[in-house]
Amino acid sequence: DPIITGYSVMGKQLQINLNERLDINKIYKIKIMAHGLVNKQDIVELITFKPKVIRLEDLPKEQQALILQRQREYLQTQSDPIIRSLPHGTLDYNLTSEYVRNGSKSDLILHASLILTGADLKGDSTAIVNQYKQEVVDYIKSLGLDPTKYTIDYSTGQ
Repeated sequence: DPIITGYSVMGKQLQINLNERLDINKIYKIKIMAHGLVNKQDIVELITFKPKVIRLEDLPKEQQALILQRQREYLQTQSDPIIRSLPHGTLDYNLTSEYVRNGSKSDLILHASLILTGADLKGDSTAIVNQYKQEVVDYIKSLGLDPTKYTIDYSTGQ
């Protein structure tokens, strides 16, 4: 499994979201690839680094505040009761979750990957997609939760 779960770019700053702590005994490489808009040339940047332990007190005050804020947000989002029931899958869909930075806070996004078969595509695929979406909603309701309280990102695959 990749350890990078997402990223965001603000100006010249790249923020990378990880799904696990980095090991201070390992060397990591991040390959950044982008397609140039001006000259149409691909841009490739390879960053190699080894994590180190830095005490919170040794960081600048603004970074300390940001880390503490994100820890509070993380604990709040981890307390969402749907987390205990994910990932969840059936023959019709797979439901997973992800935390996405939204400005200064993290939002919980549910990803529902709808699984369409060849037979589904030969028939009324719109009706099948709507049926599978309803199955996702029904599953969330079966947990005693309100599906309207969640952002659900639907995608289809075969």
